[in-house]
Amino acid sequence: MKYKIILIIYLIFLGCNNSQNKSQISSISNLKELGLILENSKDSLICFDIYAQWCSPCRIISPTIEKLSLDNKDKVKFYKIDINHVPEVRNIFSTQHIPHIVFVKNKSIIASLIGIQPLESYQKIINQNK
Repeated sequence: MKYKIILIIYLIFLGCNNSQNKSQISSISNLKELGLILENSKDSLICFDIYAQWCSPCRIISPTIEKLSLDNKDKVKFYKIDINHVPEVRNIFSTQHIPHIVFVKNKSIIASLIGIQPLESYQKIINQNK
C-alpha cells in the first residue's frame, strides 16, 4: 500500500513536470526587448498578450492563451507584456483596454482582440495566418 501511494505521487509529479507541458510564453520586460523581437521576427506569426497583474479578465484569459501556446508552439511565438512595466505598448499597439491580444506578422498587426474571447477566436486567427 505504501509503495502504491509513493508510485501515485511520483506519477502525478512526473505529469506536472512533463517538459511537453512547459509554458511556451515568454515575458517582455522592456521596450528594447520588444523592439528586438519585432525586428528579428521575419515572417513569423507572433502573439502578444498585453495584460496587468491586477486585471481580473487578464487572469481569466491566461489559461486560454497558455493552451494556445502549447497547441501551436510550432506555428506562433507567444509573449506576455505587463502594461504597467512597459507602458509604451499602449501607443505601439493602440491599447486602450486589457486584456489585449495582438497578432503580428511581418512587423504589422494582422489581428487584435480585446477582452475575453473564446479559444476558437484566437485559433482561427492562427490558422488563417500560419
